[in-house]
Amino acid sequence: MKVNGGEDLKLTFTCDLKIKETQEKIIKEIKWHCSKVYNTFNYEVREGKVDVSKIKKVNEDSSKIYKKYRKENWHSKYLHSHTLQQIILNCIRDHKSYLALKKMYEEGNKDIKEKPQMPRYKNNGKIQITFTKYAIRTEGRRIKLSISKKMQEKFKVKSLNFLIPKKLEKLVNLESIKMIKIGNIRDGKCKMYIIYEKEEKTKAEGSNIMAIDLGMDNIATCTNKDNKESLIIAGENLKSKIGYINKEIDRLKGIQMKMIGSKNYKNTKKINKLYEQRRNYSNTYMHKASRMIMNYAKENGCSTIVIGNIKNIKQNMKKNKRFVEMPLQNLVQKIEYKAKLEGIEV
Repeated sequence: MKVNGGEDLKLTFTCDLKIKETQEKIIKEIKWHCSKVYNTFNYEVREGKVDVSKIKKVNEDSSKIYKKYRKENWHSKYLHSHTLQQIILNCIRDHKSYLALKKMYEEGNKDIKEKPQMPRYKNNGKIQITFTKYAIRTEGRRIKLSISKKMQEKFKVKSLNFLIPKKLEKLVNLESIKMIKIGNIRDGKCKMYIIYEKEEKTKAEGSNIMAIDLGMDNIATCTNKDNKESLIIAGENLKSKIGYINKEIDRLKGIQMKMIGSKNYKNTKKINKLYEQRRNYSNTYMHKASRMIMNYAKENGCSTIVIGNIKNIKQNMKKNKRFVEMPLQNLVQKIEYKAKLEGIEV
């Protein structure tokens, strides 16, 4: 869809949805079948039975593999056709990415620090279920995701249904949803990624230019050409929160190491929860910071934003651990996509 010369930008809405016992059983079973199909195909590629390097038209070639798996693989019969095809596509893309990185590494590209490893086998906990737009229906505030006939018969349901979060309903036209991915399940909730399209404006009004200097104590200092008033976004709260969580993770890791030793070490639920807390806090902080920056740009009639190049900056500051942990690239990405929606050039 194009309106007034603008293009559609793909955005992702992430949420943790409460699920019922039946929904959890259905999701876990689909994830199990997905992992089996992915691992079977991954094995064939690793063993040289399928040559991914010869696959040029990914969608076209994946259709041939899909037909073979639909006919011969028992697990594929428990997956909706679009979900099955996405699993095959994801495995092909993973191997193509590996081959591209391997080539760059062998050619001496300095951006690739370590020798790339082949895609690993996935367990059913980490694999994502993908539903394309052809497997998604909406009815009022309800999303209906298509599942295979085998799953319908087993669980006596016609589809996998979820109530749409109110935040999403305000944010996006439901008809613009292009894909839904279901990730991990924890504490009666599932991680859902809703990919939708939103039109970006052609060009923002105004000729003012805004500059952003990124840092640690102040994560962003914003100035503009036509107005002396600047915007400073402090980073102290984020820095101290990350520091506190890191200390707690190190403390719990130390206890775990003493109990079971380094060879058998595995993150506990508490440690994983702290990692997630750190990630969520940082993400929320950067969303709020980028929104403040965009409001400042619009208030001052800025049509261009200039940001200092931070590519590889963290590799050059490995000794400054506190700086490395600041998610500045995340902030830049959020500014870039929000600017596109406003027609502002970055």
